[in-house]
Formats: sequence, C-alpha cells, structure tokens
Amino acid sequence: MRRYIIMVVFASLLCLIDYACLYNGFSGIESISIQKDDHSKTTMDHGKISSITGILNRADHEPYTVYKLAVQPTYNIHLSYKDKPTEKLTIHKDFGTHTSLIKSDAKDGYFKVNKKQTEKILNLLLD
Repeated sequence: MRRYIIMVVFASLLCLIDYACLYNGFSGIESISIQKDDHSKTTMDHGKISSITGILNRADHEPYTVYKLAVQPTYNIHLSYKDKPTEKLTIHKDFGTHTSLIKSDAKDGYFKVNKKQTEKILNLLLD
C-alpha cells in the first residue's frame, strides 16, 4: 500500500512539472480575430479556438530573447479573453526555414511555431 501511494505522488508531481513547463498561459479565449493588411476576420467557434490555444500553449517559448526584425509582421492576431484585456500577437511567417515567430504584447519574449502548426492556425482563422 505504501509503495502504491509513493507511485501516485510521484506520478502527480511529474504531471504537475510537465504542465508547468509546457503551459504558456493562453486560456479563457472568447474570440480570435486575424488581420492582414486592412482585411480582418473574427471567429468565435470554440473548436477552432481550442485548437489554436493548444498550438500556442505547445509553442517553444523564448522568454529572454530579443530579435531586431527588419520586416513587418505578416499577420496580426487579437485574442479576446473572458476576464483579461485583449492580447495582440504578431506573426512573422517564415522566420526560419521551418518556423514562424510569434510576439505577444502581453508576455515577455517570443514563441516559435513550426511551419505545419502555423499553416493550421492560418487555415482555421482564414477559412
């Protein structure tokens, strides 16, 4: 019995550590709008929002990195929360050969997302 309790506590601790390391703080989003140039589109579909939230929470977060970017962002995304102010994300598509760079105005640092996940975000928001 004692061994079972120790295993459960260890598994719980491991899950808590994984959650703390992999969670980027994107939750409670009510609507997402995307803007490219002067065209804007908003979605309130919970399925699309949960897919995009999952991608953003799994993105590689680089908190102490500063990039001097010579180009303007490709897309601007506005996240409207239930209980927080609106957050603006700027996406620099094709930042690297297989990555896109996302900058938040509310969180420090940058988020890197691979090309496949970037295309999934854009397809969900633009379709």
